[in-house]
Amino acid sequence: MAIVATGIFPESGKNAELEFFVSTLPDPTNIEEFQNSLRVNSGKMICKKNPKTASSNRGTDLFGNHVEGVSGLDVELEAGEGAMCSAQGLAIYALRDGVAQIQTFTRPMVTANVKKNFTYKVSVSVVPLRVIISEEKINLTTNDAVEIRGNLKPGSSISSTSSIIITGNIEGQGYLSSGNSIIVQGDVHDSNLVSQKDASIRGSIIGTSIISKEQARIGGSITKSRVFTDQAIDVRGNIDERSIVISAETIAVAGNVDPSSHIESHDNIMVNGNVGNAELVSDKSIMVDGSISGGSLSAKDQVVISGSIVGTNVVADVIIAENACGCKLIANNSIRVKNIVESPNEQPTEINIGTAHFSAKRLEQNQLVISHAEQSINKLGQYFGS
Repeated sequence: MAIVATGIFPESGKNAELEFFVSTLPDPTNIEEFQNSLRVNSGKMICKKNPKTASSNRGTDLFGNHVEGVSGLDVELEAGEGAMCSAQGLAIYALRDGVAQIQTFTRPMVTANVKKNFTYKVSVSVVPLRVIISEEKINLTTNDAVEIRGNLKPGSSISSTSSIIITGNIEGQGYLSSGNSIIVQGDVHDSNLVSQKDASIRGSIIGTSIISKEQARIGGSITKSRVFTDQAIDVRGNIDERSIVISAETIAVAGNVDPSSHIESHDNIMVNGNVGNAELVSDKSIMVDGSISGGSLSAKDQVVISGSIVGTNVVADVIIAENACGCKLIANNSIRVKNIVESPNEQPTEINIGTAHFSAKRLEQNQLVISHAEQSINKLGQYFGS
């Protein structure tokens, strides 16, 4: 075949890049290090920007005409209260001692047919830090960042437009409302936490509600609790009985998911342990490294189970598992199971492949969980005005 004409793609410029000199992502297993990193002294550089670059080489179209390349994307640096931007707009410095607070603004973009969020502005401020030794119940409303040293006593309430840090446990009937991050170095009992940014708990949460506009990170387990977020949820322990976990992004669970729990994500759900008599719903894929028994799984794309499926209803485009025993599998595209195992109670394994079965069952599953979705939307709208 003869080549009639050729063209050369122009080279695109590089996007602006930010370098931070404080931590931006808390690790629930090492929250103290993250907390200390955010403390800054006057004059400290908090972040700097490497500017975007223009296209270095032009391209040509099929007729030999020059085609200009596209410059990289820029990120605006904004200095808030207690901070200043350099004259060139390439760095932000602290103007006082305090706690650095970083707010990121994103918008969705489509590049190479992939939709992702692009950061177009970062705002940095430095707020005063109020340190309180916890000896009795606290009722506090402030614009300062707050650090409670010790356990937060039962019935305490703290509202801050800035970060809230608890160095111990929240002992019960507590209420925290933060305009930035919430950080707890211990466990949280029977309390309500609302964060305009992220929530990071080093220990476990028991009988607690967490509503976070960004991410939630739990270093321990979730027991009889509810967690709602607009971004990812990372659980290093188990999701125990009668818990509800709902996120617009990925949910990752390092342990097991126990009976009567409900997990719902508009992205992927990943479980490293076993799932027992729980309900998992994903707009993408569900991946379980262990086995599942009872309950139901519903995914728009794949359900991949490394172990066995026992007595579970599973609906997905593609279902992959090691063993199946006494379960009902409905797939739009394909089902790949190595072994069909006989059930002790003689419950047969049902396998259905095809659009009609898949669509009907997905609709049924969606109707079953719509009340949970409405709860999530209503709660997020109530707290964040969206």
